[in-house]
Amino acid sequence: MSYNDTLHSFFFFLGTPAGDLFKRAIELLVFVIIAYMVASEWRHTKKKEYKFLVFAFGLLALQRLIIILLSSPQVFGVAAGVPRLSVSLFKGSTEIVAVFFVAAAFATPAILQRSRHLMPFLKQRVLALGLVSLALSLTLFFVRDAFKPADYTSILQTGSSVSQIVILSYFAYLIYFGVPKRIPYHANIMLAFVVFATTPFLKLLNILLYDGTNVSLQVASHPFPILAVLLFTRVVYLKLVDKAFLKEELLASQKRYLHEKEVGRLKDEFVSVVSHELRTPLTSMKLYTALLLQGKLGTLPPKQKKALSVVNTENERLNKLINNILDLSKLEAGKIEITRTAVNIYTLVTNPLYLSTAKDKGIFVKIDVPKDFVVLVDEEKFAQIFINLFNNSIKFTPPKGSISISAFKKGMLWKLIIADTGGGVTPDKIPFLFDKFYQADDFMTRKQGGTGLGLAIVKHLVTLHGGRITVDSEVGKGATFTIELPQ
Repeated sequence: MSYNDTLHSFFFFLGTPAGDLFKRAIELLVFVIIAYMVASEWRHTKKKEYKFLVFAFGLLALQRLIIILLSSPQVFGVAAGVPRLSVSLFKGSTEIVAVFFVAAAFATPAILQRSRHLMPFLKQRVLALGLVSLALSLTLFFVRDAFKPADYTSILQTGSSVSQIVILSYFAYLIYFGVPKRIPYHANIMLAFVVFATTPFLKLLNILLYDGTNVSLQVASHPFPILAVLLFTRVVYLKLVDKAFLKEELLASQKRYLHEKEVGRLKDEFVSVVSHELRTPLTSMKLYTALLLQGKLGTLPPKQKKALSVVNTENERLNKLINNILDLSKLEAGKIEITRTAVNIYTLVTNPLYLSTAKDKGIFVKIDVPKDFVVLVDEEKFAQIFINLFNNSIKFTPPKGSISISAFKKGMLWKLIIADTGGGVTPDKIPFLFDKFYQADDFMTRKQGGTGLGLAIVKHLVTLHGGRITVDSEVGKGATFTIELPQ
């Protein structure tokens, strides 16, 4: 016997009661395996998609089991069996319900894109799809003149086939065309839907065209349910494997993150220790440089005095960098606390010590702060915030430019705004201004000095006060820093 003859005989065997029992047994086994796989996943994730899949495949498995129990007596000849009409009624009704839940389960990600509430959406679709299926079934019977009141089995099979096709078509449309974002494995799901719908389509053709007597169509419809089950199994397997792969990637990323975090901690700790240790020699250098410049250790020639002034300036700069590093290290470690007291902001921003720096550079400072503007902040820490922002504006504002300082209360907040007419920065650099060691200008072309730590310290101190700081800037039009703090 040739391969084709063997395959042909096998398909004909599937059309017999024994073959149908064999087919149902295979499907039952596969459905139980899928339901178990999905149930295990649902216990961990509690996702609605897996919950629906458990119910759908559990229902299909239960249906196959009951059909096997109803058909077995007839196949093995141990009893008269259950009437064919009762079996058809049970198979048709449960098949429709099972197909609906299987399709809805695979379409759940698409449904959630359209509606935040899954169950009300499905309840509406049950009624609509039921009415469409009923209307279409009756129309087909009347148009083809195949309506036979006595043949209830044909009526049930037609209604069941039409309902399954309508359900699968609607959810296939929803998955492929009905949502803006394609769901994972949509092509595989569509293929499974098409194969699953092939059997009811062939049965419908057989009933409408041949009154269900065409043997070729009967034989052709038998393999498709098993193929559809295997395709559904493949989709579920891909989902679970993909999730397992993502979980492994997440664990690997978490390990890398923890490693990098530890490396960063050690680096910050090393910088903090080194900075702390540098303070002692710097203090000594600063002391002796000051004594030399004051002539306490002898008179210096003009050239040596000028060179020593440069050394002193760089000493101050290095000392400021070390202090900033230590302050930022303490802020990041959460070792700094604030003590709120009543502070007059007008007195703070009009301190001649700060304004003289701007005056020396020829920058006009406009102050719009009420003289009795008192708020609860940590005086020392807030002074540090203001000094850093004010010095930053002075640094980037050219001579004859201007800086405006304003403060006002609004609702439960109060705001401090410092705006300058400096060079400004491009919008793409604004999100990085508060990163430590970040400089808006390239280090090769940068004209202004600085450590890149001042704004990072400002943001930490503002956050410590329970507020936030924002920046608006445009190239050539300066920058505006706005601090919002609760009253």
